[in-house]
Order: sequence, then C-alpha cells, then structure tokens
Amino acid sequence: GHSWQIMHFRKRVLWILLIAFATSVVVSVIGWVGLGLYLTEKHREDVFKHSDCFVLNAQVTDEECSKEECHGTSSEHHCKTDYYTCFVPQWQVRYPTGQNKSAISDIMGDTSDHFSDAASDAQEHKVGRTYDCYFNSDSQGNVQWGAPDSTPYQILVIVGFAAAGGLFLAAMVVVAVLWVVRVVVRRGHAHPHTPYQAI
Repeated sequence: GHSWQIMHFRKRVLWILLIAFATSVVVSVIGWVGLGLYLTEKHREDVFKHSDCFVLNAQVTDEECSKEECHGTSSEHHCKTDYYTCFVPQWQVRYPTGQNKSAISDIMGDTSDHFSDAASDAQEHKVGRTYDCYFNSDSQGNVQWGAPDSTPYQILVIVGFAAAGGLFLAAMVVVAVLWVVRVVVRRGHAHPHTPYQAI
C-alpha cells in the first residue's frame, strides 16, 4: 500500500545518500592530493627564474629501470620485477644567473625504453644553440627546459572540491526530503482523515 511505497522510496533514497557521501569522500581526496601538488608546483613557480641556456653538450645516458609484472588470481598472485636498460637524454648547459654570474649544469630529459627515442629527444636542443630555460634560484644546479606550471593542479583542486561540495549539498537535500517525508507520514498516521457524517 501507501506505507510500503514510502518505505521503498526511503530505502532507495538512503542508498543514493550513501553513494553520494562515499563519492564525495573519494572526490575530496582527489582535491586534497591536487592541493598538495598545486602548492609544490606553485612554490616552484616562485623560485624558478627564466634564463637562456647555451647547450655545451648533448648525449644519451643509460640507466637501470625496472617494471613489475603480476599474474594470477587474488588467491594465487605472483609478481616479479624485471630489470632492463633504459635511456635518458642529457644536456650540459651554461646559463646566466644574474649579477654577471653564470652556472654550468645538466638537464635530464624523460626516460625512454629505446635508445632511438632518447637520441631523438636529445636533438630537440642542439649543441651550440641557446634555448629558454628555468633555474632554481634557491639551488642553481637545478635547471630545466620548461617553466613550472601549477595550472593543471589548480584545476584539479577546483574540480575536486567543487564536485565534493556539490555531492555533499545534494546529500543534504536528500536528508531534508527524507525528514519531510517522515514527518508527513507520521502526521498522517497520527491524524487519520475522518469522513463527514450526514446529519
């Protein structure tokens, strides 16, 4: 009857409420992680200064990399770590640091599984040419090609917390609806409708 429909509705809404709360918690974790990354990159934006790097040397160095492979089911789970040689483009650069001073440092590129890929990356900044670069004013040996950019992490923070807040607000609306339904049902039971009697 009517009371069964109300109970069924409440049960469905409670599930929605639980899912909303769980999702908001997960999304808020994403927001907090993004906040940590944003603050770190924002600090890098503050301390890294623009300079002009003259490439003295370019080469490819090899390193030992590893990857883990897992097989099997949850009860029979086997993992093994494979070690292999990977390759990294490396440039030796000279750049001015201000006050008529300069420094010589190495810039490391992204790791590649294949030598040809790393060699191709190394050719993007040719020996004898000057390119934009950014150095850490607190630690001048730390230099990189690209400027630090906190914008992607800022977007992650905004989206994460906005989504969590929206879900939390939606959950609060559901709670309010449940409360109103409960009050209406109780009043209906407490004061049943009595038909008029003919005089």
